[in-house]
Amino acid sequence: YLDGCSLPIGMRGIKMKDYIKNYQMETQGNGKASMTIPSKFFQLISKSNRDHGHDSTSIDFFPFFQSLLYRRCIIPTFSDITIMWDGSKFRDIMDKSDHIPGNDYKTKVFTLEPSSSTKTTYGAVTIEITFDGDAVDDVLYHRCAKDVSNTSPRNDEIHGKIVSLNKVTELFSKNDGNSDILSHYIVIRRKAGGTKTHRRLFDKLHLRRPEEGAVFLTGLTSKLQLDSWKIAKELLRERGVEKVIECELRSRDELRYVVVTDDVFLTERLARSGVTLVLSYRQLERMF
Repeated sequence: YLDGCSLPIGMRGIKMKDYIKNYQMETQGNGKASMTIPSKFFQLISKSNRDHGHDSTSIDFFPFFQSLLYRRCIIPTFSDITIMWDGSKFRDIMDKSDHIPGNDYKTKVFTLEPSSSTKTTYGAVTIEITFDGDAVDDVLYHRCAKDVSNTSPRNDEIHGKIVSLNKVTELFSKNDGNSDILSHYIVIRRKAGGTKTHRRLFDKLHLRRPEEGAVFLTGLTSKLQLDSWKIAKELLRERGVEKVIECELRSRDELRYVVVTDDVFLTERLARSGVTLVLSYRQLERMF
């Protein structure tokens, strides 16, 4: 899932308001109800400043997402990719009569049609527009948290263990260039104030206040694993930082979802669920 409300991304090449006005659901091959819309000119545009230079470069994430779903050999395997937007963004055209009492998280779902060269698909790229009044962060949390009770009993004695930064760097240093080979990932939280010298790094990692937000370090892809190792090394170089953060080791087998968001409050809520890997926009840029 991509949280469109907190990320610097935007849709181009389609008249989304026209599709919302004329919304008609149909059952897709995966059994889900949505409206199919053409993707020939669709772009999911973002502004990148990966190198922290003065010039920003536009990135179209859509071809990249298509390649993830239409090439089964890619690891990790994703079943679907969904970009979610808040219905309040389209308040002037949303049909409020669609809101069914008791269904607080009803959304309008649009499936982007595969291009002619990628008709063999193992998943779908979809756009979801929440009902006006249903915030995206609430929809994402409830959708991901519902699977917590369905996870298998943990058979891992070290799951949830607090480990040192040295252990974290050691975990991510085992990189042979392959993706998703690690059995664990790390959740870093800020538990105390810290010093002024820590501020730059905490701002970068969205850990601006104690007990608010979290940073997930993962080996989901080889590039993310390398980036995780670099973050751990950066933290390790900060004198006294281990007094104000804690690093929790978690089992990779528990994960069911990946959510990309820069919303620190949503990140904190999903971190407690234990079945969702949360990545920032910065990590999305470095994923592949």
